Amino acid sequence: MIVDNQISHEPELYLDLVVFNADGTQKYTYYGRSESFVYNWILAQYNASANLTTTTGIDTNGVARAHNAEGRGFYCYDYPITTDTPPLGTTTWGIVAGTGSAPVAFSNYQLSGLLTHGTGSSQLVYKPMWFDGATASGSISYDYINRQVSNMSLAPITVTEVGLIISSTKQAVPAYHWLGVRDLLSTPITLGLQEALLIKYTYLVSV
Repeated sequence: MIVDNQISHEPELYLDLVVFNADGTQKYTYYGRSESFVYNWILAQYNASANLTTTTGIDTNGVARAHNAEGRGFYCYDYPITTDTPPLGTTTWGIVAGTGSAPVAFSNYQLSGLLTHGTGSSQLVYKPMWFDGATASGSISYDYINRQVSNMSLAPITVTEVGLIISSTKQAVPAYHWLGVRDLLSTPITLGLQEALLIKYTYLVSV
């Protein structure tokens, strides 16, 4: 997709996964291209570039809602996605993980098995999300979005899907959020007790 006449290539998204043992040493790493922009991401980007407020997407609750980008771009909650830091325990927006196995579809509006925050059975501890900030190298610009989740329960947890939930509204307390990215892992990741998973999305645009 080309959002204006200065972008010569489609935006790309890459996924990094790093598993850490309980002692902090690396156990497993993965890096590959994400093919999983879903409809709400494309819709929000179109709204932002065209300054529209009336197109409709399906929010994470499965309800049709009008996007409102206000001509500003994408948001995780009420700040630009490149500066906000979703806090400890938040799973309504930002990077999330799940246990679903349904194939990725362009129409996806939620993970098929979201893992909630906590230390109980089938729960992960979601640390605050952070951003490395935008960088540029030649004609390529990069934006890095990170989050770490940990298994502090009493049993192993297998992660099979990850994603990024966005908001395209800028209000004091946005009520609705949209799944923008979903990746079904080709190799599921099992987190043992006190093991952690770093999830990193790199957004790349060539000009």
